[in-house]
Amino acid sequence: MNNQPMQANPTVFTPAFMRFFVFILPLLSSAPVFGQSSALTVLLNGASLGGNAVTLPYNTDRANPSAFSGTPQLIQVRSTPPVNFTVTPVGSWLVYALVSPTATDCTGANYTSRQLTSTTPVGICIAATQGSTPILPGYYTGTLTLGATVGPPVTVPLQLNVFPTGYLQLTMPYSPNQQSFNGGALSYSLTGSAVSPAQSVHVNVFNNNSVNSTPYTDSNDQKEQLSISGMNSDGTNAAWLVTTLTNPTTGAPTQSSPALLNISVDPTLAPSGTQNISGTVSISSGGPFIGSDFVRVNVALPQAALTQFSAPSGPINFTSPGANSQSFTLASTGAPISFSAASDSPWLTVTPATGTTPQQITVTVNPSGLQPNVYTGTLTFSDTTGAATPLTIGVMLTVNSTSPVTRTIAHVADGNSFTTTWILSNPDTVNPSSYTIALFDEGGNPQTQGFQLAAGSGALSGNIPPGGQVVIRTQGLGTQTISGWATLTAAPQVGASVIYGQKIPSLPSIQEGTAVVPPLGINHFFLPFDNTNGAVTALALTNSSTAAANITVILRYTGGGSDTVSFTLPSRTHQAFALSAKFPTTGQAGHQNGVAEISSNIGIFAVAFRFNYTGGFTAFNVIPAATSAASITQIVPHAADGNAFTTTLILTNPDIMDPAPYTLRFDDNNGNPQTQAFALATGALSGTIPPGGSVTIATSGQGSQTISGWAELTAPSQVGANVIYGQKIPALPSLQEGTTLATATGTRHFFLPFDNSNGAVTSMALTNPGSAPAHIGVVLRYDAGGSDSTSFTLGSRSHQAFTLASQFPTTSQPGHQTGVAEFTSDVDVFPVAFRFNSTGAFTAFGINQQ
Repeated sequence: MNNQPMQANPTVFTPAFMRFFVFILPLLSSAPVFGQSSALTVLLNGASLGGNAVTLPYNTDRANPSAFSGTPQLIQVRSTPPVNFTVTPVGSWLVYALVSPTATDCTGANYTSRQLTSTTPVGICIAATQGSTPILPGYYTGTLTLGATVGPPVTVPLQLNVFPTGYLQLTMPYSPNQQSFNGGALSYSLTGSAVSPAQSVHVNVFNNNSVNSTPYTDSNDQKEQLSISGMNSDGTNAAWLVTTLTNPTTGAPTQSSPALLNISVDPTLAPSGTQNISGTVSISSGGPFIGSDFVRVNVALPQAALTQFSAPSGPINFTSPGANSQSFTLASTGAPISFSAASDSPWLTVTPATGTTPQQITVTVNPSGLQPNVYTGTLTFSDTTGAATPLTIGVMLTVNSTSPVTRTIAHVADGNSFTTTWILSNPDTVNPSSYTIALFDEGGNPQTQGFQLAAGSGALSGNIPPGGQVVIRTQGLGTQTISGWATLTAAPQVGASVIYGQKIPSLPSIQEGTAVVPPLGINHFFLPFDNTNGAVTALALTNSSTAAANITVILRYTGGGSDTVSFTLPSRTHQAFALSAKFPTTGQAGHQNGVAEISSNIGIFAVAFRFNYTGGFTAFNVIPAATSAASITQIVPHAADGNAFTTTLILTNPDIMDPAPYTLRFDDNNGNPQTQAFALATGALSGTIPPGGSVTIATSGQGSQTISGWAELTAPSQVGANVIYGQKIPALPSLQEGTTLATATGTRHFFLPFDNSNGAVTSMALTNPGSAPAHIGVVLRYDAGGSDSTSFTLGSRSHQAFTLASQFPTTSQPGHQTGVAEFTSDVDVFPVAFRFNSTGAFTAFGINQQ
């Protein structure tokens, strides 16, 4: 058997990778055109809004929530000349739609609550929705912020007025012919921090919809129990509204009609930073006489209530080994605050313990004596006078083991156009981290041939700088390909990617494929294969243990049928082969694609290679075995289609007993379903994966424009999804490919090695599928020394893709073109990185998550 890597024959590929920037560069914003007047103008009913609120009157019926209704409002956004802008909604009830600038109403509008982009002129329809929770009667506020690429943003204030219907009404005071209080207001003017005296309104449930009818007074009927909700103007819970219900005659507590609704205000629980606040108290009755009403509450707070703590949002993240201290400024709105600081954990300290805002605060963690694990703690800052609401900030400490561990690298190759590159990154930003790479031949003996290191390469052993990287490259010299395996001995937190390169001297393009270095071997896994139409699937296996591995392979063919093969992989040996060479049936018609199920009595290490029909190759991941489990959503952090680019997903079901249903949704950069491109050449967006089988879904790449975004895969959790990014320029025969995995778990802290030197380009894509924006901090540490820090925000359900040189321009400058970027986020994000080498080929590669 020939244990050399499969030698593909790539054809000429002109370095045209800049076309990929269309795919990877949906730029965050357009550059301003200086001297251009592009202020946005907002019109309502043909007149300038002028900062006034857009009012939406709605009605609700607690007896019939589906009767929630009102009239959307249509505004027009103009500018001279036209500009691009983003629309950011704020308000849990708020939905809007982009419509034609000539629209006169909102008929047929397609509403959303997500951030969108548009170009002036455009119409915007504004409406309210209950979602899954009915909106109670009351007054609610919201905003639409229009952020143009030129000129200042424009905030459109919104007010939703929800009026009640039904059998319950508030009066002040009650009389048989008294009209409903119907949203009338109570006013409070406070001078201190004590709870205000109560003001009261009468609550009556009538036996029909007319206030001229007789009040319903059967307090023994539990169906008529009353419920109260206090809300801020944005619809959130208003803890500062204190409510009770009492009998109007006896003063005793009650939960039924008739009653007095007593409303007080607790200024210590009021929102910070404003002197005038408003809210709504809604009260509802149960059946058979269902109804609801509300009273508005306006409060003028004392000046002291304006003073509250202000600090960056948490949590504060630490990694050990790593920096043990971080600092931030504790500030206050309004007057300075005298404070005391406390920690709830013995490993967490804060200094100073007392002070006056503004104050530089230092947070220190002490990991001594802590076992490797994730620890959480809380810092509390309290106003010594009690006037300001205490501030709590979460702290997270991840303690990693400092003892070196040995990991197995399943395949290495050098010579005859093949090279192996290792990129090692050290997430400890304080201490260097030692490493050693040992190379072995097929039989587990130290390599004595090949593997000479390239000029400028790191050594096979040494230290990785704090927060930095080491890149080790072989030269690929000689006419013979020498293959084998390797071990990496380093601290477990050290990130390691392996890049397999193929450079045929007569061709300008270096093909590359990337694999990660797993901490442990695997006993049972699945490998989708495709040997059709000139494609080749290859596999490298290493048994680094001291015992022989007895391996069984079940080949399940897409066309039906299966075969079983067994073989032994001796102790400390390596085999690399094309599946069609090792298992000849996979080269026969009807058996050329399917899934190989591979089982071993001990853990082995595997890396798979995909050679496409044009000669390009990439490495990809095998899928661990698992049984049927609950359905989850996995995130594909980047997807692109059109203008020579395609996205392919290979879904593998490792459950050999049950089929796995799946649904795939392609989203645009704003999280909406894709409406452009992404026509499928293969597969369907929903279907079923057979037991132990796979399904391939591939976009067609049609059209002259590259459309990018992300995707969501809903399937049982055991389903593995290999994502293959393809680049096929029509004038060139070679198809470049890079792979990643869809995952259900994001990250808040990761390290990205980058290289923008000598024509190379590092790019990345980030997706935030959550409902809250991601505030992302970036520290750029350069191999030549020095660092820079920056930050940006990634909106909810949003996607951004960029080259590092465009997002962080210093990484394109001499002396700053190579290094490691450290990313932190306050919510989970999903990243994928791309490496464009100097010849134009690209591959996706691993990110060191912490």
